[in-house]
Amino acid sequence: MKSKDFVALAKRLLPNMPGFAVKGPMVAMLPVKFAVRGIYFEGSSFDTKSFYVWVFFLPLFVPTSNVSFNLGRRLRVPAGGDRWSTDMPNLMGDLAAAVERDALPFLSGIESPLDIAKAAEKIQAPKDPYVQQAIAYAWARAGDTARACDELGKLVRLLDSKIPWQHAMSDRAEGLKAKLLESPMEAKAQLEAWEVETVQGLGLDNFK
Repeated sequence: MKSKDFVALAKRLLPNMPGFAVKGPMVAMLPVKFAVRGIYFEGSSFDTKSFYVWVFFLPLFVPTSNVSFNLGRRLRVPAGGDRWSTDMPNLMGDLAAAVERDALPFLSGIESPLDIAKAAEKIQAPKDPYVQQAIAYAWARAGDTARACDELGKLVRLLDSKIPWQHAMSDRAEGLKAKLLESPMEAKAQLEAWEVETVQGLGLDNFK
């Protein structure tokens, strides 16, 4: 499926998702503050009619320029698989039911940094640095310095400094921890600045 097909599909779901808006292949909950929360349509290499539907949240105070699904899962078709198809006889009905049953409850309780931290802890995969990073930064954004420093320490211990992207993640975590210990207000300002940068990087400036 092409991008325009996902946009059309997303718009057909809006009546079942009050308080959401469409941004490309994504249907996101408004307002977009602290995190992007929604569903995302992803193409499949299986064939041109197949696709996946992710329900996810993405903390905005963790710097990124890409939507990722470490904090999410795929919605399932009635038979139990995770691959949807435009050939399904009751596609919109099944998709709307999956959104109501699985997506909306998953997203509805995520309204604050504290909610983000607790939701990420529930779905934490063993040794997943991206999930641990979200937990640590969320506790920092929630203003719990002691818990944030503890979680940042856990993150650093997960990372291998010999791998460039992990080295960069570790450096940033160490820098945030130092700011938290020296000046929680500066740490908060840094997290807020990252949130603005991430919103811009994801093209969500006018998506309110």
